[in-house]
Amino acid sequence: MRLYNLILTVLLSSFVISDEVYFNSISTAFVIDTNDPQIHIISPSAGDTYGYDESIVVVWDASDQSMLGDNSIEIFLQLGMSAGFFSVSSPLSNLGSYSIPVSSLSDDDIDNAFNHILIWVIDEYGNSSSDLSPGYFTIGNPDTDYSILDDYISLSETSSVFEIDTQAPLISVISPNENALYYQGESIQVEWDAQD
Repeated sequence: MRLYNLILTVLLSSFVISDEVYFNSISTAFVIDTNDPQIHIISPSAGDTYGYDESIVVVWDASDQSMLGDNSIEIFLQLGMSAGFFSVSSPLSNLGSYSIPVSSLSDDDIDNAFNHILIWVIDEYGNSSSDLSPGYFTIGNPDTDYSILDDYISLSETSSVFEIDTQAPLISVISPNENALYYQGESIQVEWDAQD
């Protein structure tokens, strides 16, 4: 479905309600905008690193069929994979870049290798969209030593003496044998010899 930006002019016809009441007017032009603005974050991108004395320079490209107003952009930062996003700017104009000094972040927020920028853009008609920075970027000097410490533990214990029997027991049936004949109601005596 394709949406269009429409400019409508409504003309109200002349009406005569009575000899003394007469209406004739034309409305002003107005816009119906149903298209979302477009936003693309250029930087930071995956693998970028920002030191303690640097600024995270956020660069984006935003556009809309209508104008983007003075408060059309808001920038959010996520510090770590499990953290939520928080606003790092008041709504601002679509200038295309914004700097976040690393020194403005709290000590608990730096030294992290998994950070994202999210930008929301909203046009003058309330249509909005967002973009997330591509990949993770690093702030400060996180501990990235993910080596695995391999410890060897040797446990030994002597059990009590035991015997392992791998031979099946031997059994042979002595009685009844295959030549025996029995009648109904007669008892059958079973005899065997077993060894292990």
